Amino acid sequence: GTDQPLGRSRGRAHPLSSSVLVPTFHPAYLLQNPGDKRETMKDMMIVRAEFERAVGSPLPPPSRGGGR
Repeated sequence: GTDQPLGRSRGRAHPLSSSVLVPTFHPAYLLQNPGDKRETMKDMMIVRAEFERAVGSPLPPPSRGGGR
């Protein structure tokens, strides 16, 4: 319901009905613009915080392994 550019919408959660929307870059964009991966990681941290808030408990720390 907005015509706001993605760059202005990113960096925060937006309520949407009974959900929360966290705008971020498309993976194909990141392949062409790897410098924006750090910003995408910040978006994912917002996603994680919103999820933890919704379920009422923290998630385990992310693994650092190279698994698939």
